[in-house]
Amino acid sequence: MRTNWYFLRHGETDYNRKTLMQGHIDIPLNDNGRRQAREARDELKKQRLSFQHIYSSTLDRAAETGEIVTGRTRRDFSLDPRLIEMGFGVWEGISYVEGGPEILRLNDDPEHYIPPKGGESFEDVYQRASDFIRDLKRAATPGGDDAGGNVLIATHGCTLRSILRVLSGLPLRDFWTVKVGNCDMFHYAVEDGVIRECPMVLRHQDPFDPHFIEYHKNS
Repeated sequence: MRTNWYFLRHGETDYNRKTLMQGHIDIPLNDNGRRQAREARDELKKQRLSFQHIYSSTLDRAAETGEIVTGRTRRDFSLDPRLIEMGFGVWEGISYVEGGPEILRLNDDPEHYIPPKGGESFEDVYQRASDFIRDLKRAATPGGDDAGGNVLIATHGCTLRSILRVLSGLPLRDFWTVKVGNCDMFHYAVEDGVIRECPMVLRHQDPFDPHFIEYHKNS
């Protein structure tokens, strides 16, 4: 019996566009983010892909993306706080491109990143991602709630990368090598207890990713 997991990042927000750290601030999608979600919905319809169970971050930008993509309301979702974005504490609302050296270390040297007051470490987010995947695996076993179905998980950039670290064993130093654009969708299949990565379903470039910005500034 095969269960399919589809991990989706939310659509664009004004904080994304302004390169501001969102974290736990409940920033809504902007008009472009809603357009991205509608385009994702249309592409999934072409692929005849629908979902038996939907998990979502409790933050509005992820839940609304899930609503637009699936055509269902968040009342049908399993809203899980483990899927919220990495918390940046007192740095939330500050530019991650123009911030000071401590903020830049977040993107340049994750192994030595020290979170600010009220913020989370990479390990904090990795642990809640691990807890979530453990429960997701349990639900995919025969007799589980998700067994044999397609499962959508709507979340955020850093949290999604942390989930992919759990699934792939990627070391923290390579955290940012995984490019995750708004409304990107990653696919993993679980069969006979074995988890394997499948081709991506949706892929976009993220012009607000600091690594994308730096590459094109120097090219």
